[in-house]
Amino acid sequence: MDRAIRRRLLRNEMNEKTGLLDYLTAQMNYAYLSELRFLSREERNDLIREIDRIPSEDFSLWEWNDALEYLAKGKSKPNTEEAKSELLSMLKRSS
Repeated sequence: MDRAIRRRLLRNEMNEKTGLLDYLTAQMNYAYLSELRFLSREERNDLIREIDRIPSEDFSLWEWNDALEYLAKGKSKPNTEEAKSELLSMLKRSS
């Protein structure tokens, strides 16, 4: 099976059990969600790359807006694509 397909299947399986912030915490190999808020420049760039790999439809609008508010103190967006885009943009500006 193609590596990208396996990764997506695993992510979809994880999505059913966890939210976006928990998924990112696991992908970054952190024990605590709060560690996502105190990143070095290199770690922030790793987080940006990880978020960029996630199709916006893999998580709900609520999950994307929650991540946007928690990680970047951004305001909620009306759809997943805008929320993801704004999250990435705000993280890039702060790195």
